[in-house]
Amino acid sequence: RGAVSHLKHPISWEVDLLSKSVVNLATSLEQRAEESRERADYVQKFAEFVTHEVKNSLAPTFGAMEWLQENSASIPVGERENFSRKISLVERKSKEINDLVERLGVLARAEAGSIGTFDPADVKYSFDQIQERYPSDKLGVEIGLTIDVNTVAMPAETFQSIVVSLIDNAYLHGGQDANVIIKVTNTQEDIPIVHIELSDDGKGIKEEYIHKIFEPFFTTARDTGSRGLGLAIVKALLEAHGGSIKLMSLGHGTFFQITLPSRLS
Repeated sequence: RGAVSHLKHPISWEVDLLSKSVVNLATSLEQRAEESRERADYVQKFAEFVTHEVKNSLAPTFGAMEWLQENSASIPVGERENFSRKISLVERKSKEINDLVERLGVLARAEAGSIGTFDPADVKYSFDQIQERYPSDKLGVEIGLTIDVNTVAMPAETFQSIVVSLIDNAYLHGGQDANVIIKVTNTQEDIPIVHIELSDDGKGIKEEYIHKIFEPFFTTARDTGSRGLGLAIVKALLEAHGGSIKLMSLGHGTFFQITLPSRLS
């Protein structure tokens, strides 16, 4: 703030006018940046408040359902099946609300740029952990990093959650028979950049959906329980850590390209 100031002794009126214009522009940009920070702080605090309140409200619900299940023997035999079905429905919907609120909190914190301090994730170790979750014949990982690059500037848990979200998204839309290939390379710059290409041989994404896929709540799989937050969270988390994600191809299969700095600047 205040880093740009008006020239005390401009050599001409033109330079004086230019100096004043630059100062006005810098002041305007500083004000906008401050307003943006204030909005981001508000969104984050609001999301944290809502998350806390909803989870607190759901806690008695879960407790009541547990008590009802434990005391289901007191329900007449002919009504137990219907009783259990309704309790299961309430429990499932309550968990969905809980999960949705948690994901909204993650999205809000990411969009506010709230990342805190962390140790960079080890790329090879992270992918070893991820591969254990999927059949080896359905997920291929090729890591071609140079010897001096082995991390990304992101916590391991966050990095793994992003990759897992993209893999799960591929199986959700392409079916469990889809094959997913991940290639990891890097380019040498002031700070080495890690490039991750994730592709699948599923149905691909229709052209009319391309501009919507990273929007919160957009989904073509709502009937399967999707809330349309996965790709929005992925994008927000990557950008909060100085990275990016792009959809690189249409038609048969889907091809995402991710970039992340290998270490903090």
